[in-house]
Amino acid sequence: MKNSNLKKLTRKEQEKINGGGLQRCHYHFECPGGSCCQNVCVYYNCPEV
Repeated sequence: MKNSNLKKLTRKEQEKINGGGLQRCHYHFECPGGSCCQNVCVYYNCPEV
């Protein structure tokens, strides 16, 4: 079974994410161990806006 919603990250994208670059997101589940604030993964609670 292939899930078309999940796109495999290329090696370059993974390096960008792991290298401290900001990971873009739309949902909290896209950020393992973190949360999605203003379309960017953060590893703390979102500040109240």
